[in-house]
Amino acid sequence: MVAFWTKSQESQEVEMVAGNDVEMESHADNATVESHVDPKKQREKERKKYFESRIHSKYVRIFLAIMWIASVAVFFFWLIPASIEYQKGLKNPSSSVSTESIPDVPVPRVLICNWNQDNTGDHSCNYCNITLLSCIETKHNTNCADRWIHTPKVTPWGIFDCYTFNDEKDNVSLSSDIGYAGSVATLWSVPPPPVSTFSREGAQVSFFVNNGSLISNNTIYTESRFAPFRLDTFYSLQYVQIQHTEQGAEDIPDEFYYQTVNSHTNLIVNTSNPLARSTHYIGISWGLQTLSKKVIIYKTDFTLENFFGDFAGILGALVGISAQKLAGSLPIFFYSIVYRTLHPTEDYWR
Repeated sequence: MVAFWTKSQESQEVEMVAGNDVEMESHADNATVESHVDPKKQREKERKKYFESRIHSKYVRIFLAIMWIASVAVFFFWLIPASIEYQKGLKNPSSSVSTESIPDVPVPRVLICNWNQDNTGDHSCNYCNITLLSCIETKHNTNCADRWIHTPKVTPWGIFDCYTFNDEKDNVSLSSDIGYAGSVATLWSVPPPPVSTFSREGAQVSFFVNNGSLISNNTIYTESRFAPFRLDTFYSLQYVQIQHTEQGAEDIPDEFYYQTVNSHTNLIVNTSNPLARSTHYIGISWGLQTLSKKVIIYKTDFTLENFFGDFAGILGALVGISAQKLAGSLPIFFYSIVYRTLHPTEDYWR
């Protein structure tokens, strides 16, 4: 019995000694771990934790909110005048002018009318008519009177006596001669109006591109080229093309017409001829300035693409918003609502 107690006591003492040894080893291990912690990393960890606590502070949030409001205000300050400029660009397109050399130029269709209109109703105006006396193509000295057609123009305000040259819609002729060498010279007779009337003396001249379309009767009232009597008026023609490339005008066809520069010289007639004493003569000639085509292109300087490009650039520079960033913020914002914290959203947009 004594031996059993002694043995049991010895086993308890052994266990106590073993427990003390384990406890001492545990303290030793903790001391070893603590001794292996890098103080520099520990300080870095503490600074990072402090920084995160400060960056989400109330004052920083207020500052960022003010900056956001200011950026959005500046963005709209740019957006309003940019929108106005875009609308102005649509209404007032700019133009550019260039010159293109071509081997030949279409021969114009010419309309010549007496200035005075017959508004008597019974065609009794004896000074409203005009008569073609001669037509000469200078280069070959050939008669071209047969290329004129008598085409009176009826308007709501009266009848104009007119002739049309080169009205061959199915046979558009071309010319490769410029200046006087390629000119056409015509001579016209116009009766003088009575002195008691307030009437004009002379003819009006219109040049059209022979594209097969009809000449409107109301064209008479849009013409600004006039040939006075007793003078030979020479018109230098410049072929012009207008292209509409401005936004919203893609379906407008190109326009073609002739610009003119006129000059005058005295017209000498045989005064011994009885007809010369009873009528007024008018000389009208024309020729090409150059074998070229002036191209006028209308365009929109500030297009819709330019507007959206500037819009996206300003939006990204001031507010920091792009399509990808906006798409990436949606799941973050969703989970911010679910977990009731805006820190991830703030960090994403910061």
